[in-house]
Amino acid sequence: MRQAFYMTSEYTDLFRPFAFHNGLTLRNRVIANHTKRPFALGYRISPEEREDGGYRMPDICALVDGLIAENIDYLHVSLNDVLGARPLGADTRLTVEHIIAHVDERVPVLAAGMLRTAAQAQAALGLGLSLIAVGKGLVMNPDWMALAESGCGAQIRQELDLSERKELLLPEGLWQAIEAAPGWIPTIEVDRKPTNVPSR
Repeated sequence: MRQAFYMTSEYTDLFRPFAFHNGLTLRNRVIANHTKRPFALGYRISPEEREDGGYRMPDICALVDGLIAENIDYLHVSLNDVLGARPLGADTRLTVEHIIAHVDERVPVLAAGMLRTAAQAQAALGLGLSLIAVGKGLVMNPDWMALAESGCGAQIRQELDLSERKELLLPEGLWQAIEAAPGWIPTIEVDRKPTNVPSR
């Protein structure tokens, strides 16, 4: 199995003083020193800085060009909504379509963001992505892949059933994050009542 080393865009400031060729030297040194098997270097970008002075699509495209020139193995695009996010300005294409077109098959592109159902995942792949990432959908449905592959996509839940906390076996740290940020993952509380109790 190939390993992956993520150098995310949140560390951009750390690398800003260095030329990209120094980044390649760092990449080669880290990989050479810390792995003995095939190793993939991916870079994750979040191209939705809507505030004044934030990254815009030309900035992202320039960053992507520099990363590809430094031999990254794939690009991971993190979006609020893969199938809905559009860049600021007059461009009517989806943000992910813009990036796919700019990359032009130079490296594989994968994306994440509000892909909860099998239909949404298929639609995202239909845009030309190499892979898609499912995050919250898997938290709510540990058997997401089995449901999607078996054609049972209608059974994929869109809310986390809090009454199934023990069965879901989620790490305590993740539960704490869910409770600390209401709405981050949609939740419901379903009362479990015995089905064999006669009505009065």
